[in-house]
Amino acid sequence: MFVKLLLFVPLVLTASPWQTQNNSSSTMPATLPIKMGLWEATTMTSNSHVFRTRSCVTPQSYREMLTRMPPNCALSNQTHSGTTITGDVSCTASNGNVSTGRVRVEIPDSGAAHSIMTMSASVKGSTMTLTVRTDSHFVSADCGDIAPGEWKDIQ
Repeated sequence: MFVKLLLFVPLVLTASPWQTQNNSSSTMPATLPIKMGLWEATTMTSNSHVFRTRSCVTPQSYREMLTRMPPNCALSNQTHSGTTITGDVSCTASNGNVSTGRVRVEIPDSGAAHSIMTMSASVKGSTMTLTVRTDSHFVSADCGDIAPGEWKDIQ
């Protein structure tokens, strides 16, 4: 669930200004905030893990992202200022443990996005904190072998 949350939250925050304006997640804005097509993301965690993924974003998959939230998670206190979006994240696991955090997304242009998310969770009486930084960039309008809305790990 945590990996899905890491991939999901920056995209929801990217989309949220239009959700607020339109009061409907099913209404698409005239201009999307990011380019459609193949995106590559490099994600680095505070415990030195690095992941690289490629994903195919289309208007339809983008629309679906607007209406999807990981189970038992909530996004609140969103703020928008220029090209920066922030928000609080809270998730409750099936065992009742709660993880909370803060996410900040910067979208300097339609072909780039940078995010940082810090999550804290209480595990067996100890607090565990994880910081995740993601740098994403548009690669191509052609998604190649990646299906719309799908992603894959790359080396």
